[in-house]
Amino acid sequence: KYSIIGVAMRILTIGESPYILSALSRIHRDMISFMKEKGNTVGAACWNYDTQWFAASDNGEFSYEKDGESVCQVFPFLDISDKASPQLYEIMKKFKPDVVISMSSSDLLPAISSIKSIYPDIFKWAAIVSDGAFPMSKSRKDDLQLADIVIATNQDTYNSVQELCKNVYSVHIPYGADTELFTPKRLPVDGSEDRVEGLFRAVMVCRNDATSNIPAFIRGVAEANKRGSAVEGLIHTDIYDPTLLQEFYDIEQMIEEHGDGCVRMTSSFMSPSDGVSDEKMREIYSDADVVVNCSLSSASGLSALEGMACGCIPMMSPVGAMKDIGLTYNAHGLKATGMTCGANLEACPFIWRDSKEYSVVSSDTIAEAICFWASFKKEEPFEIAKLREVSQTVSGLLSRNVFLKATEEAIAEVLKVKSPLVLEDCK
Repeated sequence: KYSIIGVAMRILTIGESPYILSALSRIHRDMISFMKEKGNTVGAACWNYDTQWFAASDNGEFSYEKDGESVCQVFPFLDISDKASPQLYEIMKKFKPDVVISMSSSDLLPAISSIKSIYPDIFKWAAIVSDGAFPMSKSRKDDLQLADIVIATNQDTYNSVQELCKNVYSVHIPYGADTELFTPKRLPVDGSEDRVEGLFRAVMVCRNDATSNIPAFIRGVAEANKRGSAVEGLIHTDIYDPTLLQEFYDIEQMIEEHGDGCVRMTSSFMSPSDGVSDEKMREIYSDADVVVNCSLSSASGLSALEGMACGCIPMMSPVGAMKDIGLTYNAHGLKATGMTCGANLEACPFIWRDSKEYSVVSSDTIAEAICFWASFKKEEPFEIAKLREVSQTVSGLLSRNVFLKATEEAIAEVLKVKSPLVLEDCK
């Protein structure tokens, strides 16, 4: 097995700020810390950032800190449009990376590929790609042709890369929850008493945008209560600005008008500068019976896997990574209980304005699934306990630690590096 352990390299990570509520942000945060722990010098080029969350030195430079210690220097992107290439070029001139690891949907791939096309041998490029909707665009295909390795976080992305980028080495490595943090212990929220007897809780953790399908969840929970199930819906989301309603939902108003008093927010809306507490997220998941992800597309299904690590039963759209999770969950559930658990909800496929294929779950489908699980919990408590164990097992199989170790081995194999060689020995 190849390994980066003990090899002193300069690694530049490129992605969203590690403080944003998104899978790509979490991957970026984990990759920074993991590569630093392996003895590498790490720099992070970040966008969608707030500088107050990074430590600033007297000379104006920023750094990312973990547990009070500096992990790496941060290079904030001021613009990720057509001005990104010259910015990235200046960052690379300053940092001089041996390896670039990008965690991007598309925004900065053209900037990386343009520099790679001019200086193909200066650095190795590992592109971590998370797509929730297909087909892959021609521009992205052209950019990825210059990568030394493409790491796909779900099966659809991997299939698309294999088909369109035949000359590029690619691997499929799912990204999941930090199972060491999201422990099996089920904790009440905010130190309150355990769940109200007979009350069934469904939690949805998502970004506040149209693809999350938040209205369907709110209406679905309300409809489940009308059908006789005692259900409470919990929503945890990242950002809300009432002056930008064309970009974000006014969820509080939506809950008031359509939630029928049975849906609430788990906390106030957060701005990007508020950060995300993993401990708080664990409490939120641990107080729920099911975790719902009814997004129109999904690159990693991270919220579902985090909830599953806490023992929640998943209810997911059959798209992207969630389709992969559902297949694994159903197989383990069938073995444990003799039933196909139906982790994936029925959905209607459609083509959106970007010509990609999405899938939408209706509020009626959500209501029907919630009613089923609420009734099943009441009638078959021992079977529910088995399925909670299945959730934790599957989350462990698709965990963050498995992803990081497999990613390290894949990148090291491309570099042909074996520990404990130094960089000069590897060239």
